[in-house]
Amino acid sequence: MATHFKGPVLFSNASAFENLKMSMWPDQFTYMDDFEQGALDTTHNWTIVKDTGASAAIAADGTGGEVNLTSAATTDNDGASIQAKQESFALPTTAGDKLYFETRAKISDATQTDFLIGFTEAFTTNPESALLSQNVIGFVKDDGSAIVKGTTESGGTQTLVEFADTTKSTMENDTYVTLGLVATKGTTLNKVQFYINRNLVGTSTTNIPTANMKVMAMSVSGDATGTKVTTIDYIMAAQNRNVSYS
Repeated sequence: MATHFKGPVLFSNASAFENLKMSMWPDQFTYMDDFEQGALDTTHNWTIVKDTGASAAIAADGTGGEVNLTSAATTDNDGASIQAKQESFALPTTAGDKLYFETRAKISDATQTDFLIGFTEAFTTNPESALLSQNVIGFVKDDGSAIVKGTTESGGTQTLVEFADTTKSTMENDTYVTLGLVATKGTTLNKVQFYINRNLVGTSTTNIPTANMKVMAMSVSGDATGTKVTTIDYIMAAQNRNVSYS
C-alpha cells in the first residue's frame, strides 16, 4: 500500500485516489526536497543568496538528507538562504481549497539566530532581504529570542502570530522541530493555521497574501560569536490545482 503524508497533509476523503502517494495526486501540485543529493541543484531547483563567508550546502552523510545554512564564524548579521527557482505557489482561488507547507529544522544557536521559512516573493540582495518581502506566509524567529512565531503578510502589511503554548514554540539548540502550515481559501475569510510538531498552535485570518510565492529558508547570525548553523531535513509544499469536475 502506498504511503500517506500524515498530520495536516492527509487527504482522508480522496475516494478513488486515497491510496496514491501525494506526489501522484493529479489534483495537487506538490514540491518536496529531502536534500539527499550530493549538492544543491542550483540549475533547476534552488537559488542561493548568501553573505560573504556564509554557505548553503548539503550536509555530508546527513541521515535522511540535510542542508546546512551556515554563517561566518565572527560576523554579525551574516547568513545564507535558499529559495525555489519559481514563484509557483499561491492561495487557491476556490473556497475550501488549501495550500500546505511543512519542514523539519534545527538551529545550532536557537537564541542568536534570525530565521524565516515558508513562502515569500523572490529576494536577491542578501538573505536578510527576505524579511522585506511584501507577501509572506511562514514561520519567523528573531535573534535574541528562541521563540518562533507565525507570520502572514500581504502587500507589506504583516500579522505576527504569537503562539500561546511557548513550550511548543520555544526552540532549543540543535533540536529538530517540525513546522507546518495550512492556508485555506474561505468563502468570506481566508485563514492560515500553524502547526508545531503537527500540533495546531495558532491561526491568522488577516493579511493573507494571494500573490504567487516561492518556498524558501533563511538563517542569519544574531551576533559575532561562533558559527551559526540552521539544518533543514526537508521542505515540502503542496496546493490544490483549482480544478473542478461536474
